[in-house]
Amino acid sequence: MSTFAIRLKELRNKKNILQKELSKDLGVSQTTISNYEKGIRFPDEDTLKKFANYFSVSLDYLFGYVPEYEVYLKSTDEQTVNTSLYKDSMELTPLARQYMQYLLEGEKSKATILLLEAIRKGEAIKSIYLNILERTLKEVGRLWETNRIDITHEHYFSEATKEIMAYINIAKPVQEKNGHTLISFSIGGEHHNIGIRMVTDFMEMDGWDTYFLGTNVPSQCLIKAIEYYNADIILISATMYYNLDSVSNLIDTIRSSHLIKTPKILVGGLAFNYDRTLWKKIKADGYSYNATDCVELANELIQNSNK
Repeated sequence: MSTFAIRLKELRNKKNILQKELSKDLGVSQTTISNYEKGIRFPDEDTLKKFANYFSVSLDYLFGYVPEYEVYLKSTDEQTVNTSLYKDSMELTPLARQYMQYLLEGEKSKATILLLEAIRKGEAIKSIYLNILERTLKEVGRLWETNRIDITHEHYFSEATKEIMAYINIAKPVQEKNGHTLISFSIGGEHHNIGIRMVTDFMEMDGWDTYFLGTNVPSQCLIKAIEYYNADIILISATMYYNLDSVSNLIDTIRSSHLIKTPKILVGGLAFNYDRTLWKKIKADGYSYNATDCVELANELIQNSNK
């Protein structure tokens, strides 16, 4: 039985409510709740967030990534939040905090100008990605998990950041190409792809020709794209661990497609970050934890294949 199934039942029992009551509160059928607790079914991302909000726990706790969950106490004028699990994400630079404040206030234009002005003054684009965009996205995720902001703010922040990344891409200098090609995408069923978009941009800044295909790419269309673009590396992202079977099946499809040149396959995303051996089990060629790691690993794989 999955950790999620065990913890869902524990949380419901601690709250002293019946499956029928939980079903009514969340708008999910009682049969579905029962199947979740038996490990027969697993919820989608939106339903997982409903459970996290309802029980005031983090997604990490539901997945079994942390040993204890934090209860976040609400009052009429303030919230008391234990941030011990998120120390790294709290370490924001003044520029990052200003960027985050602008977007949480709905001031996308001011946030865009702030970063473009920083680049004009000499701030490296990679530093913008790592120290501002990535860290504020994690911080906003923390704020949502602790009920400091609602899901609409979290979604707006992510979508606005995607748009701002497009402006940053226009501002970055033209990079000399290294002759290698990358195809990247999120596996079907994922709702967030901003992380892999950042990784793809890093690869492009390293001189790679990159082709980001978004989400829900049919396998046969992917095979055609691999041949058309003569891809050297395929990068697949998965956030939710219940999508790992889809990643594994897709890798098998690529391997058995009799391509003239079989690309190396890298995987990444939250689903792989908590068990850094999963990439071996699904027969990928490697795993990258973040954008800089991906660039280094991709170049290493290319060098080794040329020996």
